[in-house]
Amino acid sequence: MFQEIDKIIIEPVDIGILMKRRGTFAELRPRAKAVELSFKLTRSLDHPRIRRVVKSSVHRRAHFIWLTSAEDIDEQVRAWIAEAWHNSPV
Repeated sequence: MFQEIDKIIIEPVDIGILMKRRGTFAELRPRAKAVELSFKLTRSLDHPRIRRVVKSSVHRRAHFIWLTSAEDIDEQVRAWIAEAWHNSPV
C-alpha cells in the first residue's frame, strides 16, 4: 500500500516537517526524547501506539505516536500514513 503514494509535498518548517498532498496529512515534530508523528484519518484508531487523538475537522482526526528509532516506522505506521494520504483532499 505504501508504494502507491506519490506526489507528496515535503515542507520543512520551524516546528518540524509537514507532509502534504493539497493540505497537510502528516507531520513530524522533534520532541525531547522522540519524534512525534501525527497523521489525519477519517476514523479514530484505538491502538496501544496511539498516544492521543484530536478532532482536526468535522471528518478527520489527528492521531499522535512517538518514534524513538527507525524501526518504529514499521508496516503498521506506513499503512496509517498511506491511509492518511489516500484520505486527504486531492
